[in-house]
Amino acid sequence: MNIGDYVRTHWGEIAKIIKIEDFIGTQLYSATKIIFLDKENRPTIKINDIKKYTSNIIDLIEVGDIITNQQGEVIIPTSGNIDELKDTWKIFKNIKSIVTKEQFESMEYKVVE
Repeated sequence: MNIGDYVRTHWGEIAKIIKIEDFIGTQLYSATKIIFLDKENRPTIKINDIKKYTSNIIDLIEVGDIITNQQGEVIIPTSGNIDELKDTWKIFKNIKSIVTKEQFESMEYKVVE
């Protein structure tokens, strides 16, 4: 894991690493490293909070995520092999935004009749 890599947390947040520091732990933290992200609302996380990291943000996309590109196209992978889809969809070349399935589920309002 390096500065400039992208991470996907266990709760579905995607961000870029801007700083990594060693942490002399207390009982509050079980991690040995603290990761600083480029998001204002989540400036630091523990290394244990990271589900996956990569230098290529495309590798963090999962089935059910919502992706938009610079041309305004929207793609929602619903099934299949994500690696195969990466080869065929031009949307992955100019990603503008990603809303992960976990973020979407945490914000959705379910109508109950």
